[in-house]
This record gives sequence, C-alpha cells and structure tokens, in this order.
Amino acid sequence: MDDFIATGAHLVLVDVFEATGLRLMHRFGRLNDSFELSFFVPTGGHSNEDLDGVKLDIFFFYKEQDHYWNGGTEASTGEKIKYSFPPFSLCATEFFGVVVRVPCPPLPYIEANYGTEWQHPVKEWDWRWSPPNARPNGKWSAEEAPHVVWIAPFWRDALPRD
Repeated sequence: MDDFIATGAHLVLVDVFEATGLRLMHRFGRLNDSFELSFFVPTGGHSNEDLDGVKLDIFFFYKEQDHYWNGGTEASTGEKIKYSFPPFSLCATEFFGVVVRVPCPPLPYIEANYGTEWQHPVKEWDWRWSPPNARPNGKWSAEEAPHVVWIAPFWRDALPRD
C-alpha cells in the first residue's frame, strides 16, 4: 500500500476508470484508513439524468498481524465500520470473459463477509451491519469530514431528502 500511496496510483485509477465512462460517485476515508472509491455508469448510456445503472465499489485492504480488513463509512454520520477477513492472496479467474483477480481461497473470504449460509438468499441486507465480520471502528470527526467524505454532485443531488 505504501508504494501505491507514494506513486499517486489512486489518482491514476480514477482517471482510467473515468476515461472508460465510469464516473466517480463517492470517495470515503483516507488512503491509510477505510479508503473506498465508488464509480457509476448509467445503463442508458452516459446521461446524468438516468441514475439507474451499474455501481462499482473498490475497497482498499489493510494488513494487520493475523488478518486483513477494509473499512466502510456511513456518509451521513461519519461512522466507520471495520470488516475483518482471514489472510488471502489474489488469484486470476475469468468472469464473463474478463480475467479478474479474486481472493484466494475464495470460501473463507465469502464466509467472513456473508456468513456460512451465504448461498441462501437474504431478503433484507444492511451493508453496514449485516456482514458477520462488521465491527464499529470509530467515527470521522467534524473537522475530518470534508476530507474523508466526498460525494459527487450528480449523485448527492439524486439522494432522497429526509
């Protein structure tokens, strides 16, 4: 991760994804804590008016002594959530004709995130607390919030209002 941060590769990643039509919809966290990028492309093309589309989340993982983890941020409150995983490597697999890298072995990763009954449909899923590996991880302060919670105007304007 240090090499990734030092080279600014995360900025290149955003540029490359946006050049292919995916738009950065939000960025949460810091490179060394709970960093997440989410991209969006409307299914009807590249119109901002059509907010039905495909969302791609990229979570950055951090290595501890005996596990890996990634973080989530609840944008409205600044609450941080830590999702822990057993150590894994990355293996190549083909997904709809595209070679991608996935956690290897996959089953411990899937069970950490979705539980041992992962193959059974779940009718209600809360991205924050439904994963069995979710734990509270503090909260971004009001001073940190402008630097760690960014939502693109096209997406922010489409969010429901309370």
